[in-house]
Amino acid sequence: MNILLQIISVFWLFLPAGIANMTIFLSRNINILNKPVNKKLIGEHKTYKGFVVGVGIAIIAVYLQAIISNYINSEYLIIDYQAVNLLLVGFLLGSGAVLGDLTKSLFKRRKGISPGHSWPPWDEIDFSIGAVLFLSLYIIIDIYSMILAVIVFGIISLAGSYIGYLFGLRKKSEIL
Repeated sequence: MNILLQIISVFWLFLPAGIANMTIFLSRNINILNKPVNKKLIGEHKTYKGFVVGVGIAIIAVYLQAIISNYINSEYLIIDYQAVNLLLVGFLLGSGAVLGDLTKSLFKRRKGISPGHSWPPWDEIDFSIGAVLFLSLYIIIDIYSMILAVIVFGIISLAGSYIGYLFGLRKKSEIL
């Protein structure tokens, strides 16, 4: 498989994790389940709402991918969406993304870095590492695709943060 095809395939597979990660940021104004997961260890901004929304959106995204995959050449797909448990794939991608972010926040607080302040490269790759690790519990993913997923989504996350800054959605301290 050539590199461009591999990048597209990896992007497609882990896209629900990226959407879950982005959705958490965009759901700040939802007040349901807005209770901190662990205020002391992680901070008050990491809530149950973020977990539920992130996982739910990832599950929905996987089901949409399954529908769209019927119209995509199978050489672009790492998994056969008709042969896997879609609910489980979505749950693993969403949970991995959210728990990757929570784990990073735990280490960030231990290092004394305030919420909202940048901690490169971990802020860019936390969710993709979690998603890769969790999905690999169910689907065999080669190490090359795992590394490529972290790199691709790291670059996308950094670009997204910068675009968010340009549109006034993020503070300068939240990006590199």
